[in-house]
Amino acid sequence: MAEKNQILESMAVSIFCQEMSMMLQAGIGPEEALGLLSDDTKEGMLHQVLKGMEKEMILGESFASAVKKSGAFPVYAADMIDAGEKAGRLEHVLRSLRGYYERQDHLESQIRSAVIYPLSLLLMMSVVLLLMVTLVLPVFVNVYENMAGTLAASSYGYFHAARIISIVSLIVIGLISLVILALFIISGTTKGKEWVQSILRRFPLTKAAMLQLSVSQFTDVLSTFLSSGMDTDTAMEEAVSLVSHPELKKTVDQVFADMQGGKSLSQALYDHSVYPSLYGRMLLTAARSGQTEEMLAKLADVTGMDAEEKIEGLISAIEPVMTGFLTVSVGITLLSIMLPLAGMLSAIG
Repeated sequence: MAEKNQILESMAVSIFCQEMSMMLQAGIGPEEALGLLSDDTKEGMLHQVLKGMEKEMILGESFASAVKKSGAFPVYAADMIDAGEKAGRLEHVLRSLRGYYERQDHLESQIRSAVIYPLSLLLMMSVVLLLMVTLVLPVFVNVYENMAGTLAASSYGYFHAARIISIVSLIVIGLISLVILALFIISGTTKGKEWVQSILRRFPLTKAAMLQLSVSQFTDVLSTFLSSGMDTDTAMEEAVSLVSHPELKKTVDQVFADMQGGKSLSQALYDHSVYPSLYGRMLLTAARSGQTEEMLAKLADVTGMDAEEKIEGLISAIEPVMTGFLTVSVGITLLSIMLPLAGMLSAIG
């Protein structure tokens, strides 16, 4: 099994889902497929996870139960696999998860490239500012005192202001660097990732994107259950139980309540604006022609792409913001040198 609370990277989950779906399509059972995959996988976390899951299935656990017990898969992946197994569409769900986590890996790569370079510069600036506060500014004070005897009030004010500016800049840069590093480390665990996601759901800049991503996941699950032949009430009840986003959970609970009161699935979803108005009307039209499942599958893809575009837009803004902050920090650093020099020159002149 995986180390406690450690989860697989998105690309590893994507590859696992792809390999499993291909073997299931070829008529190989999940238990045998896990054995074949573990034999072909090099020693490491994924190999241990596969071996552990194979043992669980030998002891009588289902494939979905083995996935959950491993603790190595994201909650969404484990829930979707469980839903797919219940609905008899495990192969379809695994193919869907392959694409989803491939896109997740792409987003994570973008985040790393957008953050790591500015972060490394911020860390270097922290070192520069620390050296200035502890070594450079005291040297200027000593030089001036040797030249002029004692510091004049105005010159002392320059030095004092420079020291304060440097210390404040150092603290700000250090805190930003520590927060970013902490988020990277925390997001590597199951509980940590859930905690980071809960913050993103409340953060104004990411709130809308996280809600839309949850809508896409909910739609995907609902489409999977309906495609398996489940009636709409049961499919909706099962899909609602897998929603983790608090705001969406409240909305879909109201949708389900309306369905119990006699409304159709598509009408209830439209009335509570689960989807944008255009998409809601498309679903109503599809329901009239008996194509609800197909339209939900399309909506899952469309809303997922919309959410990813919003997230990518935020990611693309990270680097210029951090670079701008770095530029300001450099300017403050130069001022912390120039202000004392100006005081010295004015005093000498």
